[in-house]
Amino acid sequence: MVNKEQPEVLVDQAKDIVINAIGATMDLYGINRSVGNLYGTMLFEESMTLDEMRQQLQMSKPSMSAGVKRLQEYDIVKQKFTRGSRKQHFIAEKTFSISSVTSSLINGIERLKLIETVFMRRLNF
Repeated sequence: MVNKEQPEVLVDQAKDIVINAIGATMDLYGINRSVGNLYGTMLFEESMTLDEMRQQLQMSKPSMSAGVKRLQEYDIVKQKFTRGSRKQHFIAEKTFSISSVTSSLINGIERLKLIETVFMRRLNF
């Protein structure tokens, strides 16, 4: 059976599958699925502003901002200067190693353990 749908529709469906897979994969590594979906969406764009992200993902601008900051912590999203625009533009790194993300997660866990230790000492536990 030949699929007679428009090529644009098929491409959009394929993009959605990839974006959902990236979101699910990042969720396995402890990163919120919506942040993973954001990263997946950004992979298909040259650059995006927070407003473009908000519009495409139907989420709030503060959520997009927090998601971008999280992705910047993992060095997989960078801010890009765009002449003539007062808005911040962001680009997704197309190549990165999962070890850099894992390393950032381990550093975060170590910081949380340190905070927990300090907190427990203050409570005399």
